[in-house]
Amino acid sequence: MDNPIMVSIGMPVYNAEKYIAFAIQSVLNQTFTNFELIIFDDGSTDNTIAIIKSFNDKRIKFYHHEYNAGIAICLNQVIKFSSGTYFARMDADDIMFPDRLMTQVEFLNQNPSFNVIGSNAVIINEKNCIIGLRKIKEYSTFYHAMKSSVFIHPTIMGHLNWFKDNLYDIDLSGAEDYDLFFRTFFNSKFKNLQEPVLFYRETNDSKTSNYTQRLKIVVLSIKKNSALINNRIFVFILIMFINFKSLLFCLSFKLKFKGLFIKFRNSKLSIESMRKYQVLISNQCC
Repeated sequence: MDNPIMVSIGMPVYNAEKYIAFAIQSVLNQTFTNFELIIFDDGSTDNTIAIIKSFNDKRIKFYHHEYNAGIAICLNQVIKFSSGTYFARMDADDIMFPDRLMTQVEFLNQNPSFNVIGSNAVIINEKNCIIGLRKIKEYSTFYHAMKSSVFIHPTIMGHLNWFKDNLYDIDLSGAEDYDLFFRTFFNSKFKNLQEPVLFYRETNDSKTSNYTQRLKIVVLSIKKNSALINNRIFVFILIMFINFKSLLFCLSFKLKFKGLFIKFRNSKLSIESMRKYQVLISNQCC
């Protein structure tokens, strides 16, 4: 009899032909092998599906929509199809460290009271070159959960039953992760490991509309869950703060300072660390 699946990895995909092969290969290269990779294509119109089908591994399970339904719907369907003890997120343009699953499974096995964990991430560009380190608080306060994300979304792993009980809001695609961990904050236990487990892709050619649209959806989430804050004045100030962030980002893009904006969000790495991670990512892409 086969062993029960320990980790279900959910990878929603849309027009990801440029990077999807790197992402899938990094999953298949994991030192921890008891997983299923559930890829859900959301109506791609490029060569994404053909690339996915070129991989021959029984652990890959592929589903797709004929139309673009949105990432929150895809994530909920991936969760529905998952059968592991734990559920892990993965994006189609990111690259896992080879020991990502092993590190997170070991932590959750030893600390079962945590519902969801994440980690820091090493930032890469479109050429798989190392840019810096994105740090995230080990333990978020509710104030931090309100004004920013609790996790770097594709780094998370948690108990599958928790995700089945707390599905993504399909009306808030684009900031579905912010909303999920904001509204479940008081009834859950979260933690970020301080060692990175993922290469997170962030490029200068990413559309500025993606970020500004995300902030608009964050505002919708705050309004929808304003009862959690229970302070109208603070809700108003928080919304003003987020709108200001959106304006600042748009200005930086128009003034061609977007590259600097990305750099300021990341911490510098030592030359030794840069070299180490560059070797690691090269191995993971093979």
